[in-house]
Amino acid sequence: MIGGRAGLVIITAMAAKRRSKPRRLIHRGRGYSVDRIQYGPEVGPGVTVASPVDVARALQDAPSPGDWDRMAVGIMPIFERRRPFPFDVGRPLRTILPPGVSVTIAYDLGPALMRVTREVAAIWPVTEADVVDRAMVNLRDRVEAALDGPDPVRPVSELLDDLAVRAIVSGEGWASTLLLVPDLLERLFGSEPCLFVAPMRDLLIAMPASTDIGAATWWTEEFESLDPNCLCLESFAWEGGELIARPLSREAATA
Repeated sequence: MIGGRAGLVIITAMAAKRRSKPRRLIHRGRGYSVDRIQYGPEVGPGVTVASPVDVARALQDAPSPGDWDRMAVGIMPIFERRRPFPFDVGRPLRTILPPGVSVTIAYDLGPALMRVTREVAAIWPVTEADVVDRAMVNLRDRVEAALDGPDPVRPVSELLDDLAVRAIVSGEGWASTLLLVPDLLERLFGSEPCLFVAPMRDLLIAMPASTDIGAATWWTEEFESLDPNCLCLESFAWEGGELIARPLSREAATA
């Protein structure tokens, strides 16, 4: 998360072992500091998180906050997590994009993401709309590279009890945001109707179109329970090459 014109970066990192209180790890350079670390709940099986040391090292190579030309290369659209932050993280640069979802702009450090605040976006020589457009171009470029590379990303078929699903894990953190690029989504999953859920940032699951919304909700929450940084999205019906939001059968969440 980037906050203020001074370029303060607040990184929320997770430790492999849970701690009851946050501690401070200060790393300064290129206009950044890792100022506060909040240790949240333990993660579930198969879920990995960055260490504070990895984040601090990544910041050493990050461009300064005011260097738009270098920052522009790494900005990406992301969906916000369900769990609120325990401290103020500034005013993130957010917008609404098809299929009617709230999207935050972040800089990809590799092991972690820094949310771009409106205050930092204001010092760049482009409009907020330009920032969003560039983030979407970066997403598209990254997905296309993964689809066309020597070891292309492809859906994996799985059985959840008796429910046959297909799932994408990118290994780069963008799987959920395939919902923002429906033409690339179609390349991966085809045009047949299905129901998408994205419980985690790097997990997108395609369920049969006939899946009961109660079952979709149950499985979404099962996966969300493994990740303290789980998302807060609804489900999305894939019909005729278009995504249509389908509320899950639970209380609406706010990011």
